[in-house]
Amino acid sequence: MPISIQALRLGTSSEYRNGSFYTSVVCLVDAPYAKVSATLDEVDAGMKESPTKSIPWAWRNLGQRRNPDGNDLRLSENGVSYDEKTSAYKLNMLVGVQGDEDPMSFVVEGFLHDYHTRYGNTLHLQITKKIKILSNADFRVAASPYGANRTLLQLNTQICFGWFFSMFFTQKRYKSVMEWRLQGFVANLKQHAENLK
Repeated sequence: MPISIQALRLGTSSEYRNGSFYTSVVCLVDAPYAKVSATLDEVDAGMKESPTKSIPWAWRNLGQRRNPDGNDLRLSENGVSYDEKTSAYKLNMLVGVQGDEDPMSFVVEGFLHDYHTRYGNTLHLQITKKIKILSNADFRVAASPYGANRTLLQLNTQICFGWFFSMFFTQKRYKSVMEWRLQGFVANLKQHAENLK
């Protein structure tokens, strides 16, 4: 028997506890589970190959700040490595602001897993090595069937900023910098799955 839509707690919520920000984004996708699962598989393959080149649709509209006078963020990568046996993941990332000549370089290291079970498909990225802005982070996006032609899509994240950056990240600032981007990422997955032929 399917869960009622009210019991699903659709929408976005964020909270701060024990030094980390936790966000949940839950939506229903008007597409069969097979299409949403294929979308997650596409993201998984793209993350292992070249995130900004293989799956540019996943990052659409995520670089722009909410402030209309703000500059656009630019994301690119210098290389990706993935070990099939250990799931170890390494991404050399460049993050810059439009018009800025010197983008910042980050090396993101952790583990990337893709789980297929009879209950659904889950993509899990765990960042384990500290970088300039993050101490650690955990991202899980999951799809599960919801009737014949709909799918439940859920993103759960835990983000712990580095000690210096954490001084500036109030709940309000987190919502204006991160939360809307996480919502946008889920919206991009939803739109991509619904448009698949």
